[in-house]
Amino acid sequence: YHAAFTWPCETKFPEISAQCLVVATGAGLFSHSVEAAGLIPGCELAELPGITRSVFETGPGELATLVNAFLEN
Repeated sequence: YHAAFTWPCETKFPEISAQCLVVATGAGLFSHSVEAAGLIPGCELAELPGITRSVFETGPGELATLVNAFLEN
């Protein structure tokens, strides 16, 4: 966790040139995910505030639909 939470995201995210999809769920990092998406140029943000626990356990269908649509574009 230390590495993940001390990495200088604010300065590194704007350097990302690949297409990105950030999924923001209501599981605790919603506002941080939205903020991160705003720092990544051309990032696509998908908001799933109704998922309040692990997205892989409670919303795999919704997540798969989002990822498949993103990858098809």
